[in-house]
Amino acid sequence: MSSGGTNLRLSWRLGASLGFLIVLVGLCLGLVELGARIGFVVRGLPRPVRVASLPEMDVKLYGLDRLVADEGAADCLFLGGVGAAEGMDPSGFARSYRTRAGRGIRCYNFAMRGASMQTVAMLADILVRKYAVDLIVLGVAVERPQEEMGQILQEKATQEAWLRLYNGTFTIEGWLIEHSAAYRQFLGIRKRFFYPVPPEPQPERGPEPPREQETHRDEELPRPPQSLHAVEKIIRVLPRGHAVVVEMPLRVQVRRRLSGGEAGYERAIVAIAERAKRSEAAFWRAEDLGSIPDEGWQDDLHLNRLGAGLLSAELGARVGDAVHQGIMPDPLGGRSAPR
Repeated sequence: MSSGGTNLRLSWRLGASLGFLIVLVGLCLGLVELGARIGFVVRGLPRPVRVASLPEMDVKLYGLDRLVADEGAADCLFLGGVGAAEGMDPSGFARSYRTRAGRGIRCYNFAMRGASMQTVAMLADILVRKYAVDLIVLGVAVERPQEEMGQILQEKATQEAWLRLYNGTFTIEGWLIEHSAAYRQFLGIRKRFFYPVPPEPQPERGPEPPREQETHRDEELPRPPQSLHAVEKIIRVLPRGHAVVVEMPLRVQVRRRLSGGEAGYERAIVAIAERAKRSEAAFWRAEDLGSIPDEGWQDDLHLNRLGAGLLSAELGARVGDAVHQGIMPDPLGGRSAPR
């Protein structure tokens, strides 16, 4: 009896101690999580990380999170490749939109260099679901597809736990990245101090070839986009009328150097326009948005800040007019407009 009572008391004390330890660990983890969500606590620490193997995407996600935390929900996302990444200015677009539509809009540029349309389509679906975006502006460019880079990005994206979570594959790490600020902060610290990204190896350069041996370089210049289906998929992540497709500007001399010439370029653009029309998305040609002066280009393929500002201002005005006239639905719906 005495021995049984002693064992019972010991078991109770062990259970109580274990329960206390669990509660204590839970409280500590809760305090760490709370601290990771307070700005002044994490100030000076490396930025939190969601997709460690995709630095540009990760920086874009962090910037979008900061926009939402500081200013409120993002109403509009710019998507696309390098042309849209460098050629679209959210602030210029928003100013013109406000002037024409009579209310503000909050935009963010999530276009990425080297991203294939398949990767953009996957991201569009995730971003709309997570951030409740109401308008997508997709910049399309009939330019040389960076096939190797696009394939690398796509392969890395399929291995990232956070992206896999949104694509239907549950993992503990993916769940923690989505729900725990402390874990995202831990990943940022680990990446900065323990797994820094190595510098890209520089290829050895041989002697420069003579000019006459460069006659075939033009064949490597822009070609039509690889996947029209991906373009249509991006448009359809939102209700009809809530997407705009824009042809990114390309200089005439570049179009002429295409293997199909300007005629081949036009066929590619017409195919994109048909997909946009079929999905009831607005489509605008680059020339519809005004001409870009010589000083608005950083090279034959890409706009500089001046060119991006001019293009975005005209684009914002056109979208604002379409909303004001009832041609396009109001992307804000019943939400209050940003000030």
